[in-house]
Amino acid sequence: MSLHPLGPGKTAPKLHQDLLKFDPLRKDKGGNVLTDCTKPDVEGPFTGAGSCQHEYTTKSGQSVLPPLDLRPDGSTKFKHAVICKKCRIHVAVKIEYARPTNPCPTSEYPIHHFRHLERDEATASRITYHWQCSAPQCQAHLQISFRPARISNVQKDLLTNTENLKRRYEAVVADDPSREGLRQANPMEALSRLRRYVSDAQKPDRKRDAFPADNKRFMEAFGVRGEDCRELFQGYGFRYAADEGLWYLPTPSPLVDRLEADGSSLRELLEDVEMELTAWFYKISSETGLPNPALMDGGGGWPPANRDLERTLAAQGYHRYIAPGLRSNNASELLPFFSGLGILPDFADSLVEFAYERQTFCDPERASYYFECLQIIAENRPNSESLSMKVAVLEPQSVISSRDIRAAYRALGINSTAEGDKADDERLINLFQVRLQDCGPSQKEELRQALYKLGSARGSRMLVNIAQQSVETMDDALSFLGPGASRDTDDDGLIAIYGTKVADNKDDEALAQKALSIIARERKSDKLNNFVAGHGTETTMSVKAAFVRLGNAVENPDEVDQSMLEFIIQEARIQRPGDQTEQAIRTIHEHFASKASKQVNPASWPVGLKSRGNTCYLNSLLQYYFAVKPIRDLVLNYDKYKLPITRDTKKTETVGLVPITRAELVGSQGFAKELQSLFERMVKEPTGEVQPGADLVCRAFLDPRDHELLATDAPVTDEAAEMRERKDPDVDRAPGATRQNDSVNAIEAGQDPAASNQSFQSEDQSSDTKMANGESPTTSPKSHQNDKMASTDIDDADKRPPLPPRRTTKQDLLEMAQDNARQQQDVSEVHDGITQRLRAGMKADGTDERGEQLDPLRDLVACRVSEVVIDQHGVHSKPNVFWETAVTLNVPTEDTDVYTALDDYFALEPRGDSPGAVQNTFKSLVTAPDLLQLSMPRNNYSTDKGMFKSKNVMRFEDEIYLDRYFNNPKTLPKRQRCWSWRSQLKTLKQEQKRIAAGAEKLDGPEAVSAAADYVLVIKDTDGEIQELDINSVSDIDDELSRDLAAEAAQMQARLPSLKTEIEDLEGKLRAEFDVPELKTKQYRLAAVFMHRGEAGGGHYWIFIHDFETDIWRKYNDERVTEVPTSEVKDAIFEAKGEKHDGWTAEAATPTYAVYVSSDKLDLVRPVCRQPEALSTPAASEHQDVEMSTASDWNRAAESPSINSVDPSKLVQEGEMTGWDTARQVADVSW
Repeated sequence: MSLHPLGPGKTAPKLHQDLLKFDPLRKDKGGNVLTDCTKPDVEGPFTGAGSCQHEYTTKSGQSVLPPLDLRPDGSTKFKHAVICKKCRIHVAVKIEYARPTNPCPTSEYPIHHFRHLERDEATASRITYHWQCSAPQCQAHLQISFRPARISNVQKDLLTNTENLKRRYEAVVADDPSREGLRQANPMEALSRLRRYVSDAQKPDRKRDAFPADNKRFMEAFGVRGEDCRELFQGYGFRYAADEGLWYLPTPSPLVDRLEADGSSLRELLEDVEMELTAWFYKISSETGLPNPALMDGGGGWPPANRDLERTLAAQGYHRYIAPGLRSNNASELLPFFSGLGILPDFADSLVEFAYERQTFCDPERASYYFECLQIIAENRPNSESLSMKVAVLEPQSVISSRDIRAAYRALGINSTAEGDKADDERLINLFQVRLQDCGPSQKEELRQALYKLGSARGSRMLVNIAQQSVETMDDALSFLGPGASRDTDDDGLIAIYGTKVADNKDDEALAQKALSIIARERKSDKLNNFVAGHGTETTMSVKAAFVRLGNAVENPDEVDQSMLEFIIQEARIQRPGDQTEQAIRTIHEHFASKASKQVNPASWPVGLKSRGNTCYLNSLLQYYFAVKPIRDLVLNYDKYKLPITRDTKKTETVGLVPITRAELVGSQGFAKELQSLFERMVKEPTGEVQPGADLVCRAFLDPRDHELLATDAPVTDEAAEMRERKDPDVDRAPGATRQNDSVNAIEAGQDPAASNQSFQSEDQSSDTKMANGESPTTSPKSHQNDKMASTDIDDADKRPPLPPRRTTKQDLLEMAQDNARQQQDVSEVHDGITQRLRAGMKADGTDERGEQLDPLRDLVACRVSEVVIDQHGVHSKPNVFWETAVTLNVPTEDTDVYTALDDYFALEPRGDSPGAVQNTFKSLVTAPDLLQLSMPRNNYSTDKGMFKSKNVMRFEDEIYLDRYFNNPKTLPKRQRCWSWRSQLKTLKQEQKRIAAGAEKLDGPEAVSAAADYVLVIKDTDGEIQELDINSVSDIDDELSRDLAAEAAQMQARLPSLKTEIEDLEGKLRAEFDVPELKTKQYRLAAVFMHRGEAGGGHYWIFIHDFETDIWRKYNDERVTEVPTSEVKDAIFEAKGEKHDGWTAEAATPTYAVYVSSDKLDLVRPVCRQPEALSTPAASEHQDVEMSTASDWNRAAESPSINSVDPSKLVQEGEMTGWDTARQVADVSW
């Protein structure tokens, strides 16, 4: 059994070391020290400032440690629970050998190699990370959980603050002035007395169950009869009996299963509190000089847990490297290379080789980096023959290291990998050919080797072929051009084949031209010679040709069903991505847009939005904002809402519970200005489509604090300057020096002049300036190339050894924005980011109880939710009330509907991680917004599939009623009945699924019946064999076949009754709230975001309901079409897939939906148009394109236009891309 490569990992000793360094209470730099692996050209991860230098000790009562020399099997589980003496954080390390056939260590896999699994869990009280051993015969599952201290700083202050202790002493004296022997307790005494009570409560043979509330020492520490600390004691399970004047000790139950204990039991609470009090003893004793009770009562101090942690992780006793030392003058310089392989510097050579093999197998994309790590470690270990031999064996096998790649770039005159990675293959070939002309034979071979290595590393067939010069003869040329090219093919046919081949794979262009040259020379063909030389034949891309390019030849393009276009385009982008495909798509879009513009009145129809590469999700969001009248009005009149910026402006309110810096304030207002400009164009545009400006797209994917860095000569705030100095303290800039990199275009697509506005200037000239060239006209390919070369020269000048951390430049920020834009984002994440920007720049109407800003945008969508905890006695806690701007539903695991999904969100569910939790919780609405936003995540994870998209159907109702979800005592009994019915329904459906889903796609009864038939066949075969005097092949009980047949009959009979029970329960659930008094809070479906594709990417569009005309429109980038009434149900409410002539498109899945209060339908007004008169157009940039020469095929693809972006910067629509999941940290102050 083998595992699919999922990413890099760490060996167990390295993970153990990182665990000792990792502090979840402090944010690491450059990633997560515990879960992230070192990456090439990226510094870190490093522990954050102020991180705790942990001193862990074992919590024996919660641990199951591995016995010495035990060999794990399929039932082996270990758990090591520890606590830190300094920060008092609790850690549980749990390892499970569920499926081992030969668990590590073995001769082949001498040590665990753990890969981080992307299924981390984060709650207010716990963060849990998961790993799995990559050894296929081990696959040990590792889980590390972190919990914050039980005793908060507030509680510690309550117990130890000397002012509190003094006040308690005075209160005790006042309560009984005649009492003798009273004195003020010191902090150590208060904690020591609490520990004694907590310790006594845990003893199974304790001699007392209570103590007097008027105990003198008790009251000195905790107030008169403990009144000052009553809530704290009750939280620990103590009970006060006032009529008896006694405090009763808690009675914790023993832990039944320490392996599954998750910290929720009373015994674990008391054990944790006792350990934390001991930790406080050490701290207070060191600070005050008071005696430490932990050292006086024979408790054994604080024994370190490191050895037991090593044994739990199986990280002990590995082979170590023993040698005179490393050759490097500074061994710390080599640490990143050891970390890159997931190992420690003292690993023996054999373990270094093992780690290299594991990393390259699990993460083949970074194989060159791991090979560089291996090379450098081998070079710096004297007398290490095995590593040197390993490197020598790998080098002839075309294994290319990162160091080799840097050397190859230098051979071509490029001084850095970063600059080289930006260069496309064409530029590398040009540099190669220029240098090749002036080289001798040996130097030419070195150049070819350099190009070959770059081609191998990049996976570029073009570079490899150029380096190897593989097209030399007529036969080679015809073979290279591919099917259809033969000696009998005429010149026109060869030119057409050439165009198709180059369009399919632009990497082949240089060799394709060489192939045509060889054929032209052989045939003595002037036509081919002229074509290659750029002097000659004509080829036209008409609308018909565009359809051919997309793989769908049509006789009459006007007869193509436009609803079918989306499917055709999506398939073409997946099957044959490239510039020519994009040009064909533009040609078709412009043809139908021109045709549609004659049929639709611009004054009564919304405009479409052209996509800038892979930004269909952003277009859908922008259409949603424009369709909601309050948001549209807010953006168009943003000056009325924005916070004026003066020299002393400071925003005190939080947005999304995050403080807003001055740089973010300025950047957010700049983003709002760009959005305002787009909305103004959407109102006034005389045609049917608009393209969002490059500035807007770029700002949408950059931190607002970085926006000012995008401007040429933009003023830099003190905060931004300080931030940049922290990034690069060693690089200074001469006074008055300009940043020449700012001349680079923000996005190398065609610039849109209308997308830009004048720079915003505040009273003190703090500005958020336009991105450079934001209003520049489109440049030609040649000028683009000059810009790139100029930028390259400047970058070269900045490179000087040794390489210090480089100041963040405008080019860096643009690359960040482009990288974010081309990786298709989740709609809800981008939605949150945009609303955060809009709100950050606004004036606050006030604040809520948490300091969160109140403003019109928040008021429009925020609902107030309460959460109630029910303990094991059925007692309801005080509601915890919080705000939500969107209700996030569960990932659907079966076909469902919006009511069921909402029922799940507001349902009764266990509190905590364990299935047997004794506490339950449920949520209710306190207030509902005018717009109810429902987020419907689709990405799911399983160990079998990895990350995958749930495609289960989500059915919508046009009208829903929220009365059932409100915090109302009258509806609670109904909800409780429904909770019980839903639990029964879940059990019945699971039983139905078990019966109906048998082996080999048979249902359960059929599978059992087939097994019975098979048993009979075996018995018959046995009889025939015995007649031939051959021994029987089976020994099967005669009753087995009859038993199986009877079981099949019982299962078959059970299915109808199951179906009836399920339908009865579903009917009860529907009828329970179908009463007039629970239909007062009505909402109507207003918008649905749809996604077609997989977890890594796909295509987004949005449906919006125009209540004024009662029609649904589909906003699919630049195309806005009406959804026929007959298709609304299937396309929107049930998402079954849109139907076309004779076929149905793959069903899309809704990922976000918006309901509007039925008495506020006028909030959704998608049409807001005042089109200006259409001026006489200049010659169209997008007429059918003449392809006269071979170079024209290239220029047509490279030429920037308003309808496209640089395809090297933004991935084409529909391409399956992925993104890394950020470290999950709960929204809680630990």
